[in-house]
Amino acid sequence: MKCDILLLILIGLCSCACTLDNKAVDIDSNSADDLNKLETVAEKAAKLGLSSEVYSRMPEKVRRQREASIKLANYVELKGRTFYLTISKQKAEALGVTGEQYDVVVKDLNATNIAIREAMENGDTLDLSGAIEELRKTISELK
Repeated sequence: MKCDILLLILIGLCSCACTLDNKAVDIDSNSADDLNKLETVAEKAAKLGLSSEVYSRMPEKVRRQREASIKLANYVELKGRTFYLTISKQKAEALGVTGEQYDVVVKDLNATNIAIREAMENGDTLDLSGAIEELRKTISELK
């Protein structure tokens, strides 16, 4: 059950990442001067915990939301059985996370919290101890 909750958290934080477009997406259209600064598709995909194929098919907006979710995962905390962010929208924006992306993460955390409450109301036993540490470990492995 602990793994299920961790998976639920990760899915919540990266929910947009599961949406795939049926068309290939133009990865980058940068000038020749920028080419030496570009990471390979494989490197970009790995930073998001994706395969190159999934990354290449993923719409840019979804990639950016996943990136933002990963950045904000460092600021997720657990109090009791409630997950919350410890960073303000303004500070998140300073990290390169848009207000819209921040709101999506908050919405996903709220959905996770509702799912936890419903599970508890249904009599499920949830062990959330170590969930934040597992989240941090998973995120650090992506870097």
